[in-house]
Amino acid sequence: MQKPESSSIPLTPGVYLYKDAKGRIIYVGKARVLRRRVLSYFRPEGLPAKTRAMLSHAESIEYLTTTTEKEALLLEASCIKKHRPHYNIVLRDDKQYVLFRINPKHPFPRLEIVRQARRDGARYFGPFTSALAARETWKLIHRAFALRRCTDKAMKNRVRPCLYHFMGQCPAPCMGMVTSQEYNENVRKVTDLLQGRSVELLGGLRAAMEQAAEELEFERAASLRDQIRAVESTVERQAAVLPGGGDMDVVGLFSAGKGLALGLIFVRNGAVTDGRAFYWSGLTFEDAPELLWSFMGQYYSQATPPPRILLPWIPADQEEEQGEEG
Repeated sequence: MQKPESSSIPLTPGVYLYKDAKGRIIYVGKARVLRRRVLSYFRPEGLPAKTRAMLSHAESIEYLTTTTEKEALLLEASCIKKHRPHYNIVLRDDKQYVLFRINPKHPFPRLEIVRQARRDGARYFGPFTSALAARETWKLIHRAFALRRCTDKAMKNRVRPCLYHFMGQCPAPCMGMVTSQEYNENVRKVTDLLQGRSVELLGGLRAAMEQAAEELEFERAASLRDQIRAVESTVERQAAVLPGGGDMDVVGLFSAGKGLALGLIFVRNGAVTDGRAFYWSGLTFEDAPELLWSFMGQYYSQATPPPRILLPWIPADQEEEQGEEG
């Protein structure tokens, strides 16, 4: 492909799309300054082999301007997901992770499993890559702490307690058999568990069990014992890595076989809750900077990022490296 005229390239943030002779999009990129980034592809030397191969098949280039670099990042991720360009590093895992949701605004909140966090004032816990594992944890929590499972509509229209009430797993707020204050004591315990405050929670449960045993309330003591076991089995899979707590995603790269592997670990409230692995064949560490930029843009365009993301290194900004040309 011939080097485009400098004056024909916008000086704004945006996305550029390389196309082949048939008009198919073969590469999508984003830039803080389109002119600077596009012209960097036509420097005399120093281009990666994959970039040189892409340019040998490119016949034209199209620009989509944006107001900010953040908008360009989101547009790039959208275009890559839509067109799956041959020369882009594509995140092929479109799986949505699951979250736990509790709405504290409701007098009798329930613990829900959802696919997406919303700005609705509710509290979200996760993410979890395995919906099956999340469901098992959800069941375990309900066996340990009596919370309603029915929807708001079902609760409003119920005329008698549900089966879970007779199993001891729901206090039947639908029938007014529990006060909001009593009900929310269990909500608080569940929230402590999901926030990683299991030590404090277990201490309180053990003290309550001992007191119940001393007062010869053996049925209540047995119930508290079952809660303690359920909490212990829930948290035993979580390794504490941040003693002070906090949320963070940790990204790592590894040369595996004939490609690059990327590992993503979720740390929530100081404990490792889950993780995910990705693999791209045919890539080398020469492609690692582009892989990191591309992964971050595509992955976090559909997932809420935590306050901190730990990378193996900060990829160099190619625009700043190359400077303005032409």
